[in-house]
Amino acid sequence: MVTRREDCTDRTCPLQDECRLDKGAPYCFRASVEAQAMLDPNWMAGSQGYAKRTNLKTLVILRNDKVSPAVVELSKEEALRILESGEPSGAVRSLGAKAQPFFNPHLLVINEDKLAIQRMFFSRLLDQVKCCLVNSGVATADQLKALL
Repeated sequence: MVTRREDCTDRTCPLQDECRLDKGAPYCFRASVEAQAMLDPNWMAGSQGYAKRTNLKTLVILRNDKVSPAVVELSKEEALRILESGEPSGAVRSLGAKAQPFFNPHLLVINEDKLAIQRMFFSRLLDQVKCCLVNSGVATADQLKALL
């Protein structure tokens, strides 16, 4: 998220001359290549609009390339290896991007103890659910849904 116009990376912004940051807005998501936000689901949909807890059946890891199969069911070991590496298989990444262990860019400290905790969590999760590697580069959302 960008808070100063000087940091804006969106050169195609239709608001170039009337930037919302110049008008006093505290932030602009469009101005950042990798903008993220955390929203309260209660604020978005009300107390009836979301589930606080659910039972998982399938863990889906996404990839985007033109050669891999649409859906591959992974073993626990394969899934843990992919999750721990944090490398988005085949996905187009920005030049400055780096691997994010467990695909979590919010791990503040990455050391062996923290990785062991994540490994243990996902190991327990993968004992309970099936894991699929889904390639959005070779099938539409409807086709993938049918395959899952």
